[in-house]
Amino acid sequence: MPYLYDIAEGNVSDHEAVHVIGYNGDVDAADETVWEVGGAYVPPSVAQQMEVYSSDDQDAGVVIKSGTSDSITILGSTITLTDAAVDFTAATAVVAGDFLILDGDVTAAIVVTVAANVITATVHDPDDFATSAQAYRIVDNSTGGTGIKALRVHYLDGDYSEQREFIVTNGTTVVTTTAVDILRVNNLDGKFAGTGRVAAGNIDIRHLTDTPIYRRILLGYDVAQCGFYTVPAGKTFYIVGWNICQGFSTVNRYIIARLRATCDRHGHWQEGLFHIKHVLMVQDGSTGKEFRLPLKVGGKSDVKVSAQCPDTNAVVTCGFEGWIE
Repeated sequence: MPYLYDIAEGNVSDHEAVHVIGYNGDVDAADETVWEVGGAYVPPSVAQQMEVYSSDDQDAGVVIKSGTSDSITILGSTITLTDAAVDFTAATAVVAGDFLILDGDVTAAIVVTVAANVITATVHDPDDFATSAQAYRIVDNSTGGTGIKALRVHYLDGDYSEQREFIVTNGTTVVTTTAVDILRVNNLDGKFAGTGRVAAGNIDIRHLTDTPIYRRILLGYDVAQCGFYTVPAGKTFYIVGWNICQGFSTVNRYIIARLRATCDRHGHWQEGLFHIKHVLMVQDGSTGKEFRLPLKVGGKSDVKVSAQCPDTNAVVTCGFEGWIE
């Protein structure tokens, strides 16, 4: 089997596939990052707490039960959670189909059966498993908004170590993160949603003063599309290829796109200095580059795709992929 296929299947220890996508609906003459908000993406300068906000009140979840479990047992993909202090059948009763969040291991599951002090649930992500008794929340699947009810933020802390957190949304009312040491946001994705299955408004994770924004899920989607990624400390990112696509309602527009990283040609981190790693140009279409020799990007380095359109108003998408080890 090809080496990259083995990595994608999880057959190579300490290796993880990475796919990054970006979208910018209005690229102009000035160089800007390929991300939903537009303009140049500016990452946090210090580790901090952040807030989540939606432009629509339908992006809201309702926590109906919470606590700290007495025990958790695992059988295959099924979790059994016991909490003698909570009656899951009392109002508002938990029912099959509700969403279980285990905050200690950042694990999500779907409730299957309910008894007074015991629930079973099927793990939402087969790569996530609970390990011990821990704090939990149950989000109602029958009430609340039609949009995104719970998000998962993938971030790096002040030491550039990988962390995750679940956030139950509250529409246009701000929800602050539990984490107070977020230095980089690598992804923001919807984990549970109402009947609309996608965001009802634009959902941002941002500075506590409302700006700047660090990731956005656009209305009608369930994952952030930001062509910016930071390599965790102690790991190396090997980029095997990237692509760029440009279009507009009128033809004969072109863009110049650049793959950049804050590392030198040997992959060593160079904070704040975005070296150009590759350049592509495209007019009314798409193009990409597969590297016969993967690009080496060291830990703590930022990677981004930027673009500029001399004719202005280009719609641009991008992607880059590889693995970290």
